[in-house]
Amino acid sequence: MQVPTHTSSAQNQAVSCTTTGLASQLEPKVADHSSAFTQLTGFALSGGISTAAHWLVLIILISHGLHPLLATFGGAVLGSVVNYLLQYHYTFNRAVEHRFAIPAYVGVVAVGWCVNTAVFWSLTSGAGLAQLWAQVCATAVVTAANFILYAKVVFNERIDRVLAA
Repeated sequence: MQVPTHTSSAQNQAVSCTTTGLASQLEPKVADHSSAFTQLTGFALSGGISTAAHWLVLIILISHGLHPLLATFGGAVLGSVVNYLLQYHYTFNRAVEHRFAIPAYVGVVAVGWCVNTAVFWSLTSGAGLAQLWAQVCATAVVTAANFILYAKVVFNERIDRVLAA
């Protein structure tokens, strides 16, 4: 952008800031491998804490006689709440508004719960696998899907901007 020579330094800075801000919004984001590693590490730690909460509830409920399928569902509810808070604040640290992130997160969690339940059921009932190993497998499947969906949909600033428009 050509700036006329009769403008002041303050006007030049204002024009520069305005065009720079607009350009940065329109440019595609370049992958930063150090932040991707940090994000993956934060995701793993947050997910580990959330999974521990899930499994703790699962173990307590099964030990009190609740059906394992209901116990894993109950654990998933608590784990999901813990997970959202940790992923939002520490892992993705995005400026995405909760009014957009929460519905997207709930959708991803609903799919994750269904996948978790289906994998757990099919491995325990269909394949005869022990409950612990079935839950390990179910957790692995849901974890991989969640990382991709959180980064691309739930905590994605571009989607937030599109929905806000």
